Amino acid sequence: MFLDLIHSAGLILSLALIYGFILRLWPTASTFSAVLSGSLFGSIAILGMAYPVTIEPGVIFDARTIILPLAGVFGGPVTAVIAGLLAGSYRAWLGGGGAVVGVSVIAMAVACGLVFRHLLQSKRIKANILSLLALGTVVHISEIFLFLFLPEAVVAHVLRSIAIPLIVVFIPATAILGMVFLAIEEQIVTKDELLKLRTDKAEALEKVVDVLSSALESRDPLTSGHEKKVAEITVIIGEKLGYDAHRLEGLRLAASLHDFGNIQIPTDILVKPAALSEPEFNLIKCHPEYGAKLLSDVDFGWPIQEIILQHHERQDGSGYPRGLKNGQIHEEAQIIAVADTLEAMTSHRPFRASLGIETAKAELIAGRGKKYAAQVVDACLELIEDNLIKF
Repeated sequence: MFLDLIHSAGLILSLALIYGFILRLWPTASTFSAVLSGSLFGSIAILGMAYPVTIEPGVIFDARTIILPLAGVFGGPVTAVIAGLLAGSYRAWLGGGGAVVGVSVIAMAVACGLVFRHLLQSKRIKANILSLLALGTVVHISEIFLFLFLPEAVVAHVLRSIAIPLIVVFIPATAILGMVFLAIEEQIVTKDELLKLRTDKAEALEKVVDVLSSALESRDPLTSGHEKKVAEITVIIGEKLGYDAHRLEGLRLAASLHDFGNIQIPTDILVKPAALSEPEFNLIKCHPEYGAKLLSDVDFGWPIQEIILQHHERQDGSGYPRGLKNGQIHEEAQIIAVADTLEAMTSHRPFRASLGIETAKAELIAGRGKKYAAQVVDACLELIEDNLIKF
């Protein structure tokens, strides 16, 4: 019997590992996950019955009463019914004098699991070691009661052989396996909640960015859409350079706010329909610092403020506000610099008409490796040639 119990323990461990794998791949609420989990629980129960402890001819003892209640508790009705049907069909096929009782034990175990799940969902009990011990006790005391319906000649012998292992081993084993499943599910839920929090935060930031961009555009309607267009071009270049989704989101946010500092520039300078004077241009050159400062207390999750501060820096140190050079400039700021130049030159401005795409390309080629990062210019030019950047 000892070796058979070790075998059952191995099956139960396999069940826990595979069940955890299923939960990580598919949502617990999906029909596919429920069917797959039911098939898993049923198959493990069948394996247990295939290598049981034989008490009397046709009377077997195995771990199905540990496995099947937990199918109901953690998998739900679909999982439990599928597991019960598989296990019950196999036990009926095995036959023998204890077949009817064996199938009844399976039905009872599934029913106990589903009742326990209902009590959990209705908040009448909590999922913990004590409640799981109670589940194991109810299931296995009920199993002992059902053994009374075995043929009279074997009842006494079966009870002497099985009652103690059921109480001493199987009740705590049910609770322990249940706690393992709880730990697995809580880990999955925690990851899902973290993902949801990140998603909610990203959506909230996106709304804030949209509001800030709209506020900026309301002060400078003549360049309306500039931030959005630069963000679109920037993200396309980032994708070309192989950025992952997380980095692309930070890049998009930074590009959407790159000129936010203009909100502190007098409107008459922003919309002036003529070339700016030197003092006016010097004031315009302060907008990266204004933007970074205005947003300094916002936790974006990316170095947005620093990227905004650097988007007018140039590879050769000729940019502003700090005159940074190649290795000192954020790659995201280098991408925005190219996208900003491209969009500005191909758009109409209060003091001039669009310079056209060919002029913009010539500027990028002339500044490649000097003012603009070579790899960013190359990626941008390829995208233009492939008609992936629209004007």
